[in-house]
Amino acid sequence: MAKEYKVKILKNGEKRYVFDVSLGYKADGTRIRTTVSAKSVKEGRRKVSELRLKLNKPSSNDSEIFEKVYAYYLIDCEDRGMRETTLYNKRNTFYKNFSYFYGMKMSKIKESDINDWRNNLKKHCQTAQ
Repeated sequence: MAKEYKVKILKNGEKRYVFDVSLGYKADGTRIRTTVSAKSVKEGRRKVSELRLKLNKPSSNDSEIFEKVYAYYLIDCEDRGMRETTLYNKRNTFYKNFSYFYGMKMSKIKESDINDWRNNLKKHCQTAQ
């Protein structure tokens, strides 16, 4: 596995850690990327996380529907470099197990909905045995 950062030595002798950050892809397929530099690896990782959260954060309006939020999750998985087979399995998991929430607004999902979903999932797993 390649290192997530490069070490750069400044003219005054100080070390800087430079992180190459992928922020997704444009419509034409080219990668959107930027660099973040920091004095320590820990600080650099924190800056990268803040940048990704700021850019990939779904809006918090009431109209966010479950499948759109799940799509944000899949984008995050892609950015983390998950294998294509893993992403394929995660997409299938959505259609198999989370279709109960299809079309539901995130703000409208209640605890009772989650309990109903879990009970349906348990029934399905018991009949499959």
